[in-house]
Amino acid sequence: MKGGGNDTNANSIVLRLDYGDFSMLFMGDAESQTEERLLGKKDLDLKAKVIKMAHHGSKYATSENFMKRVQPEAAIISDGGWNRYGHPAQSVLDRLKAVNAKVWRTDLQGEVTITTKGKGDSGKLYEIKTAKETKEDIWIGRDAMKDDSSHSGFIAYGDFGPPPKAKPPTTKTQKH
Repeated sequence: MKGGGNDTNANSIVLRLDYGDFSMLFMGDAESQTEERLLGKKDLDLKAKVIKMAHHGSKYATSENFMKRVQPEAAIISDGGWNRYGHPAQSVLDRLKAVNAKVWRTDLQGEVTITTKGKGDSGKLYEIKTAKETKEDIWIGRDAMKDDSSHSGFIAYGDFGPPPKAKPPTTKTQKH
């Protein structure tokens, strides 16, 4: 895809998993232009019980129209505990709240594990567990220090850039 955003992200693989009655949508790093392409395919089943959010909860993904079509019960946001891009964006969390999705975040809760047998077992179709509990509010987004779009100079080497150069050792001389 061409025309705005980060072209690599626009071409991200999107995967839908169907296992019995369970469905999950894995959005990779897709941005809004990819979502628009998917929405344009009227016969494409996008509704899913769980969604792994696109682009770490970036403001450049997860449009209102896309969330209305997916109608997730649960949303997983995989993002770093400290990232300069403001993941997840408050606007994304607000859209998830608007569709009544329950949210899990790796920045606050660590590893997220989803288990299912593909059918309801004692009334539960799937179970989501986290590595830790959080005392922080799941619904509060992060402030961005850097834009995560190629429009503003996307960093290709990760959130922190290259490691700092080591300083040469200093020696102390003793005066008598």
